Amino acid sequence: MNPLFKKLETPAYDFFKTNPDLKNCIYLTLSGSHGYGTNNDNSEIDLRGVLIEPSSTLFGLQTFEQFEERETDTVIYGLKKFVALCANGNPNTLELLGTHEDCIYQIAPEGQLLRDHSHLFLSQRVIQSYGNYATAQFRRLPMPFVTITTQKRSKSCICATL
Repeated sequence: MNPLFKKLETPAYDFFKTNPDLKNCIYLTLSGSHGYGTNNDNSEIDLRGVLIEPSSTLFGLQTFEQFEERETDTVIYGLKKFVALCANGNPNTLELLGTHEDCIYQIAPEGQLLRDHSHLFLSQRVIQSYGNYATAQFRRLPMPFVTITTQKRSKSCICATL
């Protein structure tokens, strides 16, 4: 068992026990740096998951898209929203279906079904979605870094051409 999971038993995560909307959670996993394996001692825990919405939501009597708890950086998507985001090639949701087994805190048979059939969400849309995501992340970099990196790349390309 992942040693980080002990932190999920602390009072900061009591909302899992007290919030009735979260009782049908079918998949809960670490994401962010822990999910990618790039974490260090100062990395925070990012928790993402999927739940089956209550019947009142399914019948249209209430709405539920996602649950967010900002202090613990937890986001749990409703199944309907999660599937729609995956079908549209959303990088933030697709990555959850490929997290390493050691990062999975909780998984129900329905959650395993999502993981087992993750290939059904892959299409040409993913290329554009991930490309747009990468471009947006690149634009967030500080300009001196971008300029220096671009200049080095240009010199490298010119030398390779010569």
